Amino acid sequence: MPTVSGIRVRTAIAAFLAAIVLGPLLAACTASRLASGHPLAATGDEAAARVYFIRPRTERSLGVADNALRIEADRTHLLDLAKGEYALVPMKPGSVWITVHSDTSWGPSHDIKEMSTAKEFSFAAGQTYFLTMIAVDGEFRGVTYHSESVRLERARELGATLQPSGAAARGAPLDSL
Repeated sequence: MPTVSGIRVRTAIAAFLAAIVLGPLLAACTASRLASGHPLAATGDEAAARVYFIRPRTERSLGVADNALRIEADRTHLLDLAKGEYALVPMKPGSVWITVHSDTSWGPSHDIKEMSTAKEFSFAAGQTYFLTMIAVDGEFRGVTYHSESVRLERARELGATLQPSGAAARGAPLDSL
């Protein structure tokens, strides 16, 4: 069997075909993860607020700041949210502090540093909320993410180019609201 740069042609063809077949399947996977058992996550039998966590893409690569965001609700891990994805979390009504943790390249020596911002939101039962995670580039001070509440129209615009993450978001995609 002939070789190309030390790789057998048959092996190269098999790898190429596997990439073609598996590529679209893997693209449908999401990188975001919802933490199980969060004390503020509502169960199916109680009144809940529907909260969409939306992370838009950025104009350019932000290096380590493109890694998944770690989102907390009242100081307890709720969700890891990847760039270009959104998640839907049914949450118990009330006031909650949402904290966004991210990594960034910081300072003249480009050290990796954890950044975090926190903001208080109030959620009412039966209502739907849309929180976007907006990247703020502080140049040598690094990138931070600020959570911001947006209206349905803006959430739909963002959702048109984003991937839903988790069964709840796939069952109620932003473009269907």
